[in-house]
Amino acid sequence: MTDGEKKQRVQSLTLTLAATFLALCTVILLGIVAFEIYFQYRSQQRVISGQLQIIAGDAANIVKSFIQDKFTILETTGNLTNFTTLTPDQQKLMMEKLLGKENAFRQLVLFDKEGKEVIRVTRLSSFEPSQLEQAIGSEHLTSMKKRDTFISQVYIDNNTSEPLVAMTIPVKNIFGDVIGVLGSEVNLKFMWELVGSIKVGRNGQTYVVDKKGTLLAYDDISRVLSGENLRTHTEIAKFAQGIPTTNDISVMKGIQKTDVVTKLIPLTMPDWAVIVELPENEAYEPVITTVQSSVLVVLLSLVLVTAVSIYFSKKITTPLIKLRDASMSISSGNLDTTIEIAANNEIGELAKAFNDMTAKLKSSYTILEQKVTERTQELEEAKKKLENVNIDLEGKVKARTAELEKLKVSLEAQVSQRTQELNEKLSELEQMNKIMIGRELKMAELKKEMEALKAKQSQNPDVT
Repeated sequence: MTDGEKKQRVQSLTLTLAATFLALCTVILLGIVAFEIYFQYRSQQRVISGQLQIIAGDAANIVKSFIQDKFTILETTGNLTNFTTLTPDQQKLMMEKLLGKENAFRQLVLFDKEGKEVIRVTRLSSFEPSQLEQAIGSEHLTSMKKRDTFISQVYIDNNTSEPLVAMTIPVKNIFGDVIGVLGSEVNLKFMWELVGSIKVGRNGQTYVVDKKGTLLAYDDISRVLSGENLRTHTEIAKFAQGIPTTNDISVMKGIQKTDVVTKLIPLTMPDWAVIVELPENEAYEPVITTVQSSVLVVLLSLVLVTAVSIYFSKKITTPLIKLRDASMSISSGNLDTTIEIAANNEIGELAKAFNDMTAKLKSSYTILEQKVTERTQELEEAKKKLENVNIDLEGKVKARTAELEKLKVSLEAQVSQRTQELNEKLSELEQMNKIMIGRELKMAELKKEMEALKAKQSQNPDVT
């Protein structure tokens, strides 16, 4: 391993410690920020829900009060103790005064108990057709039978395109008997001003829809006059289907096709609903601000944590680097190396133990060098003695070799002489052998001749 690789290894340890400390702190910071944002979000949800509930409730009360005020005025007029005792002209005069006083009323019609029109006062010209009877239909008779009030569905004026609604109340005499119905046609454009005056945050919206989802009141009058239906709105669709609303707020696409926080409050009388919307970014602006602040704090904290991580990592690894350098110095043979670490901790104890080990190693090395020197001297002396012995042995070997050479020459001469003598003896033996063989051959021939003679003699006994 080269010095560069070792240095890189130590640097990686520093980076590892710094990265570990940074990662740990980052996780803790992110966890704290996440919990803070979550609880801030939940808290803001409760705040928004409460605020929208109050605003929507106030808006619903305003709309309800607008309708209820008109019913109250009609009931006050129709149930006066002397109204039923007045002459038709006097009744008409009272109804004209009421029409002049209440700009929201376009028409007032008094029906008898058979449902026939008795008196009509109107702001319309005689050439303008009235839609009041069509809106009321036979409901005024039902209203008399049930002794209850009635409000029609919203309808649009054919000429002005303004939203209208028909309202009826039973007319009673002093004995409480229903003797007729007082009907009115109410222009809802006056409700627009009331709804438009409701402020929801900076960019919030308030509007009113009927049971069918038709827009009744909104800042943009053109959308109201066009009879726009908002049943695509989730909360309005639930209201139109008769699904009970909850106290929770909803996040969805609003009337402006943007993400909004919505609260819907249904009205029991009439069967309408008030919807309050607040842009999501405005509703959760405190949360967004908290998130932005938290991100800034996290970034600054990460910078600080990074600096602290690097500082403490170097503080931890610097003694280790000194230990490494000392180890490398000792491994190269410099036993005078010491480590200067004043830390009063485990690393300081390690440095002290390392210095003690180095001192003992140096002492052992010195003793070993002395022993090696002594052993070297002994070996030198033994070598000299061995050289002397070798010289003596060489002399003796040379003398012995000379003697052996002489002995060799003498032995060779003796061997040569003995060989010659043996050769001579062998020659004599060969001659004697030849003589002996010749004699044997002659003896064999004589023997054969004697046997031949004996054979002849046996064949001729007379021969002697």
